[in-house]
Amino acid sequence: MAAQPNGLHDDELVTPHGDPSTTTTDEPNIAADVESDRDEDEDDDDDDDEEPKLKYDRLTSTLGSVYRNGDATSSFIVGGDKMIIGTHNGNINVLSMPSFQSLRFYHAHSASYCRLHCVKPAVENSKAAPAPGYAF
Repeated sequence: MAAQPNGLHDDELVTPHGDPSTTTTDEPNIAADVESDRDEDEDDDDDDDEEPKLKYDRLTSTLGSVYRNGDATSSFIVGGDKMIIGTHNGNINVLSMPSFQSLRFYHAHSASYCRLHCVKPAVENSKAAPAPGYAF
């Protein structure tokens, strides 16, 4: 029997579980790695069972007028305290945030809106206060 680099003979090697073994120290102990992975997976499963604690409000009661007649949102943008929704039926809905109260409704055409863009009104005189709201 040849001595290993650590000074032990082949018949003196011991696995991590304390069982005698004739394997060399150069071979990885795959069984021990698999068991430790299973233990870690079982611990992770316990964390998944907890429900996330989030604050939320139901929007369906306040946005019913936006989605009447089966209309759907194609694009939207939020600017300041306003949310503007463009729909597939060509409607534009302007809502105040965070109450989602409808401020304006436009039926410009019948095509879907691909993109909405808000532009803040330009101020001609530096002494004049900017107009409230946004132009689109």
